[in-house]
Amino acid sequence: MNVILPHVDHEGFVGYEVRNHNYHSFAKQGVKTVWVSNCFKSDRRLVIGETAIDLISYSILFPSNFDRFLSTGGNWGEDTTRLLLECVKRVEGLEVVFAHDHDKDGLKYVETCKQILKHVDVKKTTHQPPTFGYDWNRVLTESVNNCG
Repeated sequence: MNVILPHVDHEGFVGYEVRNHNYHSFAKQGVKTVWVSNCFKSDRRLVIGETAIDLISYSILFPSNFDRFLSTGGNWGEDTTRLLLECVKRVEGLEVVFAHDHDKDGLKYVETCKQILKHVDVKKTTHQPPTFGYDWNRVLTESVNNCG
């Protein structure tokens, strides 16, 4: 089974990624930007991560009716910075959670996000998996596998 994850910019849909357990690709002619979950006026936290799959896993591990999610798709470009800033500035009183992988790249992305948002007056926290080398999908998968 494949999962289709749309990428957007400030004008709307610009491309999509296709994922399953052993497959990852991006639409030809598409533009890699960010994946953003549904957004609601009641949202109070923006959870940022490297992949949509990790963020979906995060939402299962830490359920909340007040979270929206933004994935950078594991890459960072000029549009990513602009879109991240736009998303954060849209909601007054928003808390930002850096939920990146707990590895070398994840730590780098957390620092990148902190730099981009250093002049934005929002609460910022980091919440990474407790084990180095893990992402939130691996945490979820192992917790399900250990249940029975």
